[in-house]
Amino acid sequence: MTDPEDQPLDGSPLPDGTYDVIIFNVDDQFDPAVHVVDLTVTAGEYRGMTMTLTAPSSMGTLFELIGMPGTLTVVDGTPDLVLD
Repeated sequence: MTDPEDQPLDGSPLPDGTYDVIIFNVDDQFDPAVHVVDLTVTAGEYRGMTMTLTAPSSMGTLFELIGMPGTLTVVDGTPDLVLD
């Protein structure tokens, strides 16, 4: 098993793959059209690893998103979040 803390900081902190995640914090302090979403991986080798993404506010309100599960797919270092 690879230690997530040993991963490089360039690009996505997660290698390419699909991860189960849950949103634990959302902020729109800088731009109401964009949410800053904090999420954590909930299963597998990288369980407990957290990361921050930006997402369009059309995904939901701040209160709707907190606690929402989703699937994070990383391809070529680019993350894509889809809510369940």
